[in-house]
Amino acid sequence: NILNTTKAASVEFEAIRTVLRVLPETSSLSALAVEKLQVFLNSSDRNLRYLGMELFQEAMQKESFREQYQTKIQDLNSKVLLSIEETDPTARAVALQLLDLIVTPATLADSVKKLMEFAKKCLNPEEFHQTILRIGGRDCYALVEDFAWYLLVLADLAQTATFECAQEVANQFTDIVVRVPGVRPYAVQLALSLLDRDPTATTLTSGEVEDPRASTTAATMNVAPAVIGACA
Repeated sequence: NILNTTKAASVEFEAIRTVLRVLPETSSLSALAVEKLQVFLNSSDRNLRYLGMELFQEAMQKESFREQYQTKIQDLNSKVLLSIEETDPTARAVALQLLDLIVTPATLADSVKKLMEFAKKCLNPEEFHQTILRIGGRDCYALVEDFAWYLLVLADLAQTATFECAQEVANQFTDIVVRVPGVRPYAVQLALSLLDRDPTATTLTSGEVEDPRASTTAATMNVAPAVIGACA
């Protein structure tokens, strides 16, 4: 059994990948392969962690795998969040894609909190913002248990999101107001707080370049009158 005897990480990885691709998830060898894969995910070596995440992401595409190893998938959330702050953009992208697959209603709030923290630290937060909007809006907000909380997340994104995400922020905010009558009073408060931000307050001097986040805020604020009108 190569999985139990080999000392070479490269050979072990190939054996794990072959088992997960070929054998049924209910086999004892598949269970052993998943255990070995977790060693890669917990490794202090970034390259091994990356390989582990990439293979786990591949396995997660199969519904049978997700059903068989649901408990292990839930335990993976904290490890993936640690990998999201990787400086290597390829490793970070894989971690974000894996988070997209493993997040649950129970882990959504913590995952979004971490993503917002990471976004504030980097020069290009768009990939973090896109992940938040994708998992939050999935299947008509199936993962969201507290819509007032998620509206607050969207309001925060309205202040900082890149221009590319602005329209989706506005769409989700308005859609939730229509779908969930109970949060409309709170939505109006948030909409009014967005209106308090005046995108014309700063005048550009000759030679200056407009901050794309300013135009983002202005674009997102366009939803505020519609929200207030719908709730009036």
